[in-house]
Amino acid sequence: MTINDRIGLLMRHLGYTKYQLKRQLGIKSSSTIPNILNNPRRRPSYDVINRILTRFSNIDARWLITGEGDMFMNDYI
Repeated sequence: MTINDRIGLLMRHLGYTKYQLKRQLGIKSSSTIPNILNNPRRRPSYDVINRILTRFSNIDARWLITGEGDMFMNDYI
């Protein structure tokens, strides 16, 4: 599973559409999230990764970046 796949999994787990995730992260471009999710060669920028980890502080950075460990650091409610 790639980081792109994990972002898609996170989005679905949280119940967000691509547009809702873009808004939650404060991303202005409407193509950033679709490009990440639909193009396996398009890796998310450091800025996008940082925005995800800042906005969703219980996401395990190691899981997001490498796929190791659990999606959430603490019990997710």
